[in-house]
Amino acid sequence: MRIFVQSTSIQSLRDRKFSTPLLHVPLQTTTYSHRYLCLGQLLLRDGQLEAAENVYRQLLSNVPNDVNALIALAQIYERQSLVARAARVYELVLKQDPHHVGAAERRVTALQRIGHYGSAENTLESLMLTLKQESESLSTRSDEQQSTRKQQLFREIRRLQDTLLITREKRVATDEALEFLEQSRELALQGQSSVALVHAKAALKIVPSSRQGIVLTAIGELQESLNLMEDADQTYRQALKETPPDPVSQYRLANMMFRENRFAGAAKLLRVLVEERGTKWMDDTNVIDVLRSEQLMLARCYKKLGRIRDA
Repeated sequence: MRIFVQSTSIQSLRDRKFSTPLLHVPLQTTTYSHRYLCLGQLLLRDGQLEAAENVYRQLLSNVPNDVNALIALAQIYERQSLVARAARVYELVLKQDPHHVGAAERRVTALQRIGHYGSAENTLESLMLTLKQESESLSTRSDEQQSTRKQQLFREIRRLQDTLLITREKRVATDEALEFLEQSRELALQGQSSVALVHAKAALKIVPSSRQGIVLTAIGELQESLNLMEDADQTYRQALKETPPDPVSQYRLANMMFRENRFAGAAKLLRVLVEERGTKWMDDTNVIDVLRSEQLMLARCYKKLGRIRDA
């Protein structure tokens, strides 16, 4: 899709105010990049995320590594709950501008949301090192501007240190929770599903919110093995309320509904999975095989419902 921006529309854009926090676009300029950035922001304000994404992609195809376009694109992905993709785009921003504190913090937030605490720590440590090196380079200068910058760097480093401490605590809690979960799986394999369920629930109490979907799915599977179908149903639904939602829980719930002859509900869940598999869940491994199994079950649901054409 090629976007053409007329000069008359650009004149009207100059009179508008834009408030995307991380962008730094001087409104008095009329550069090629500025025109696309302004058009993209107008589309965003109008809620047209896909159109705005196309504008920023068009800009990046002509001006590769434009930092403002990359940031805007990452923010679109955040609004679409494509958190892992947003984190990757923020990483591209940091390659262009290692001092960009805003992009680093947004990347850390995105990584925390998907439970990638180790990568979040690396991002924070790398940025802190960069800022410390800049601060040291200012040590020999005493003019007022340099002194102000040094104070700003000191405050940013202190804030990043606090964020790093919180991130490390979450990583430790996640590791401990996953250890409980692994013990739970081993007990389940030994036929001790009831004891395994206790371990899994213990993991749920300590795991950070970003990884609760995984633990809830494991609990649902154990409840299924104990024939606690109503409990499993509720657990899977709870996992789907997490951010980001757990696609495994969605598939397990659909599978359980199919076995209970609730074909319409199963079809609804599977249709969402199939439609979103190519976007939200592209970070999963073996995506093609998973997508095929979902499509196959969806077709079986449609056959049961008498919707042969859809099948």
